[in-house]
Formats: sequence, structure tokens, C-alpha cells
Amino acid sequence: MSAELWRHYRDASGTKYDVNFNYLKDDPGLRKVVQGQLDDWQAQALTSCQSGGACEFKADSKWLGVSLKTPDNKVGIGHAQVRVTGNALSDGKSVGMTFKVQVYKDWNFDKGKTAFSVNLSRYEAMHEYGYAQEFAMTSSSPVYGYNGMYANSCG
Repeated sequence: MSAELWRHYRDASGTKYDVNFNYLKDDPGLRKVVQGQLDDWQAQALTSCQSGGACEFKADSKWLGVSLKTPDNKVGIGHAQVRVTGNALSDGKSVGMTFKVQVYKDWNFDKGKTAFSVNLSRYEAMHEYGYAQEFAMTSSSPVYGYNGMYANSCG
């Protein structure tokens, strides 16, 4: 995937690039952020619905920073923003949830930044001279049903 992102940068179109969520869903960095949100919402649903009867709430993590960990994701994307949205329904004893994950990154090279001991300034200069174009990278999951573990929910 990192080669595809580099190719899109080099094509100099500047158009949004949508990454298939299947490439990202198993990344340990992303999993940790998403699982943390789902755990928080599950606890919130259980404590909010103690009075009996069912209660439902909409959940939104807002945009959170994430460092991707798999080698290809780390090289091709590195840091991105993730947002988890969903619905939780609880009777005070159990919780049912649905959720969706969105990922966003302004794909570019920053002056003076290094990655793996390589100065990235010359790659940023490609944009300045019109040989490449920065772009928005996005990815969205389908809506998943939550069964206690993020990894099991989006199998």
C-alpha cells in the first residue's frame, strides 16, 4: 500500500485517495485505539442503564491520533487521525453495539522531518516544484456489530 500512496503523490493530481479499510483493520496501533473506545462505550452503557429498561446512546470518539504499526502502514502512513462512531443499546446487564471506523491523513512530507534516519525534505521539494502533489488519504470501514472484541467484530 505504501507504494500506491507514493505513486498517487507522484501523479500530482492532488485528489483524495481512499484506502481499502481491509489494509488497515488489523494494524495493532489502530486496533488499540478502536478497542479502547469500544471498551469505554461498553462500560458507559452498562453504568448508564442501571435503572432498568433499555437505554440507547450514540457514541463518537471525535478525531484521535493514531500511530500505525505494521511495516507497510508505518512507512506509507505513519501517523493518522481515527474516528469511531456507533450506537450502544443496553439493558444494564448486556450491551449491543454497532460501530464504524474512519481514518484520515494529510499525506505529505514535512521540511526537516526524518523517517528511518532519512531526511524527507527533498521529497517535500517535489511538491514545491510541481513534480508531486499532497493529498487527503481516507479510509472507512463498513458498519460492524460489536461482540466484545474489535478483532472478532470485523473478521
